[in-house]
Amino acid sequence: MTPSAKCAMSSTIKCRRTSQTGDSTATKGTSVEYQIDVIREQHLLKYLELVDGELERTGCLLRRRHKAVRSAIDSIVAAAKRVTDPERKRDIMDYAR
Repeated sequence: MTPSAKCAMSSTIKCRRTSQTGDSTATKGTSVEYQIDVIREQHLLKYLELVDGELERTGCLLRRRHKAVRSAIDSIVAAAKRVTDPERKRDIMDYAR
């Protein structure tokens, strides 16, 4: 495929360092959104540095809001302890609100 190729749906694919695509899928009545990053091998280290920086910032935010995070975790665990069905327990842990 050339760096700028036409697809069947008239989309244009251009040669870039990274490409992002997103979609959503329905699971048990809820919609889950996800994103896929496609990276050229020569840019992998720079991309991993970017991801490390984002994880570091996320960790700082979680530590800064420790009480709220701990409270949310405690309420999720308490709700899951009351349930005996493993599938329902998994739903509580995955989709707690």
